[in-house]
Amino acid sequence: MKAAGKPVLEDSFDKDMSNWVPEGGQSVEVKEGELVIKTKDSSKTGQYVWFKKDLPSNFRVEYDVTPVSKSGFFLINFCTKGKDGVDILDDKLMKQYKALKDFKKYTIGPINCYHISYRRNEQADCNLRKNTGKNLLSNSKVESVIPAQKKSHVILTKDGGHITLIVNGELFMDYTDDGKINGGVYGEGKFGFRQVYESEGRYDNFKVYDLSK
Repeated sequence: MKAAGKPVLEDSFDKDMSNWVPEGGQSVEVKEGELVIKTKDSSKTGQYVWFKKDLPSNFRVEYDVTPVSKSGFFLINFCTKGKDGVDILDDKLMKQYKALKDFKKYTIGPINCYHISYRRNEQADCNLRKNTGKNLLSNSKVESVIPAQKKSHVILTKDGGHITLIVNGELFMDYTDDGKINGGVYGEGKFGFRQVYESEGRYDNFKVYDLSK
């Protein structure tokens, strides 16, 4: 599929993870040209890895993911920004809301974002939520299996309120946010990978395209 929009950012993890910020205390490293995230079974909070730069309001993200483990909960966050417009990676915000355990600051705290779950163990688990508030916008019934030990290609597109997620060419999510929840459609903000429970995932070929008119 030909990528739409203007290419603005990419990371093939050939050297290091200088473009990323881990949050969560689990294992995160660049190894053999891939970003590798590992979490333990006891890790109910999981691990975030945030891209340092804000994504534009309208964007297309592509990346490859290889779930090494059969187990694990795989999600992505996007348009992530403090309700008052503060960068979520700002030291003050990080320290101020450190008391909100289990990463609740991203679901019921002072931060706005969308998040999509797209793999729970070896089954698709595609929910789109809008935070703060864990508001379920859409639940897609997807029969596909995202197997371990196999590379999958993920495409996330946000154009205005229209959000789609395509995995290996199959439409996992197609929803248009009308902005009635939480005061409007979210715009530019941080993108992050998240894994929970016992998991190992490898990421590569991360690319961002600006869809601004």
